[in-house]
Amino acid sequence: MNRRDALKALALLATLGVHKDSLAIGASSKFGFAKLEYSGGDWNPRDGALRTLLLEVEKRTSIAVEPTATTTRADSEDLFLSPFLVWTGTTSFDPLSDPEVEALALYLRAGGFLLIDSADETVGGAFDRTVRAELSRILPSTGLEPLSTDHVIYRSFFMLDQPWGRTDATTTLEGISQDDRLLVAYCQNDLQGAWARDHFGTYLYDVVPGGKDQRELSFRFGINCVMYALCVNYKADQVHIPFILKRRKWKVE
Repeated sequence: MNRRDALKALALLATLGVHKDSLAIGASSKFGFAKLEYSGGDWNPRDGALRTLLLEVEKRTSIAVEPTATTTRADSEDLFLSPFLVWTGTTSFDPLSDPEVEALALYLRAGGFLLIDSADETVGGAFDRTVRAELSRILPSTGLEPLSTDHVIYRSFFMLDQPWGRTDATTTLEGISQDDRLLVAYCQNDLQGAWARDHFGTYLYDVVPGGKDQRELSFRFGINCVMYALCVNYKADQVHIPFILKRRKWKVE
């Protein structure tokens, strides 16, 4: 690692917290997302959806948020300013440049969390094929694997059993882990499609087949992703969670 890359990594770790393996934000910081911009594809198909989720995060948890998601390219130093990166799309896109691949690899190794959200509506579609090819360049020593339903991400805040989204294309969440930390989570159920609203608060897309109940579960899954990115595995053995959830009656009516 050269001096420039080392400084980038230190900047990210300072944003995330003092421990390199535990994502956290400082007491005076506000949590926010960064959207990955790339060439040759539809990198922002659900504009505004992340803002809606951030508002729900602030309403339902004690996390202070920055409600406007930023945009960054992988080869920009701004990449290292956010602990949570969202990569989405609906179709194939141009291959990332070598500097972009190197920067994303450094970002993930330094503690960043990447959520990939396919809005393609088809498992194994054009976006899926392209993003898998790029992940094989970014993290060549490992690949996406299905996450079991007892993974911490399913109980970091709400108790869930699958990656709910606008569609139910798959009940499986895939991920890439390293040293018991999930670096990449990949959902093919169009999460942001369930969250997207217009300026009047009207949801833009129907959620199928489960309607409003499935939309609520989609928000809960998004909040779980945020809580996991900030806390990693510290709740893995917290047996009091089911009791708390029962007391608060956090269930879909």
